[in-house]
Parts: sequence; structure tokens; C-alpha cells
Amino acid sequence: MLWNSSTEFIDARGVSKACIFCIVCYMLCKTFFCNNIDQLEEADCDIAFFIFNGKISLSEELKKPSITKRLAQLSYARKLLLFMNFVAEIEDRQYHSVLVIDNGKILGVSDSVTDESYCLSDRQRIYVTHLGKAGVIVGKDVLAADSVRNLFISGADFAVHMSSAPVDNYSLRALKSHSFFYAFTIFSVFNDAFFVSSRGFLPNFRDSKVDAELTTPLREGARLTEFVQPSFEY
Repeated sequence: MLWNSSTEFIDARGVSKACIFCIVCYMLCKTFFCNNIDQLEEADCDIAFFIFNGKISLSEELKKPSITKRLAQLSYARKLLLFMNFVAEIEDRQYHSVLVIDNGKILGVSDSVTDESYCLSDRQRIYVTHLGKAGVIVGKDVLAADSVRNLFISGADFAVHMSSAPVDNYSLRALKSHSFFYAFTIFSVFNDAFFVSSRGFLPNFRDSKVDAELTTPLREGARLTEFVQPSFEY
């Protein structure tokens, strides 16, 4: 079964299931996306994506863990690989960030490397998880030509893009281009939409719950880029 490219998006309030099929694959996983932490309590999935529409003081979280503690407990109890998009505050600085938690363990935080409306990170990150090596793309970084390529070349098994903004045509076109050139799975989560691309196709799912196959990356002939190579977080 092949899916046609689409510029439509999922309404986060809907509920249904769908599968992506490809010629070469190695893992079927259930995914779930939401913007309400209470929805994660009942999530039956392997990978969860959570859009937190607000700011979190990481300094305060280090002193007295609250939301990160709750998410870590959920991840551990349900054996989840969990990604949370949020705005991180550290003293007087703000970052557009994605927190990664695997089976209850906080692996790290990725920050945008291109969005100058926030403080910037100097590099992308690849996280070694129980489902494989996950490369993270934050917000507007997806518009950079090398954002996916750098993760692909550096050995990521799949990529996760998260943005707190609504889906837009520029990002959608960028995702279609990335998925066409790089043969591995890309999950893309917006505030109002969730896409999974594989082998150049962007299926249109009308809900927040999706069964997806992680495809085997094909890296033959790929070259390094101008991006600084990602660091690995364990």
C-alpha cells in the first residue's frame, strides 16, 4: 500500500489508527501525539509526542522536579519513548527545546540551532534509545536543508521534528523534500498536526494515534555537511 502526498493535517481531537507500509522495515511501533499531559496517562503506545504550550524553568525543575518528574514516571511505567516540545527558561535566557525521556530516564534536551528568536544551541543531538538512535529537529530547524541530512549521515535510525507552531506550507514542503532525499522515517509533530514520512510519502492521518514502521536507513553515497556533527546522549 502506498500513500499519496498530502498538504492536509491531523486534527488533534480526532481518534483513529493507520499503518505505514514499506518494502524494507524492521520495527512496527505505536505512536501517540497530544497537547494535554493528562492524555498521556491512558496512552497505549511505544512513542509519545507531547506539545507543552508554555515555558518551563529548568533551574526550578532541577531544584524541585515537577512536570519532568511526572513525565519520567509515565515513561517508566509505560515503557515509553517520550518527546516533549516546550520553551525552556534558564535564568534570563529562553530556548525552543525538545526533552527526550526513554523508559523513565531523561536522556537530554535538544535546542533549536537556527531560530534566532530564541537562544541557540551549537549542535543537534542524536539520542540512543531502546527503539534505536533518534535524531531531534526543533521547530524552524526543519527549514534548513542540512537539518535532516546531518542526522541521517551521522547514523540516526529515525528523526523526530517537533514544533509548537501550527503546521504551515513552508515546513510541510521542507518535510516532503527531506523524506524524498533521505530514506528513513521522519516523525513531525506540530501544535495541530502529526505527520509520519517514510520513503518519500507523507500520509495524512486524521488523528493523534498512529501505527508506524521504522524503516531501515539507506545511506549509500551520502556525504557530510556543514552542520556540526551531533553529540550522542546516553
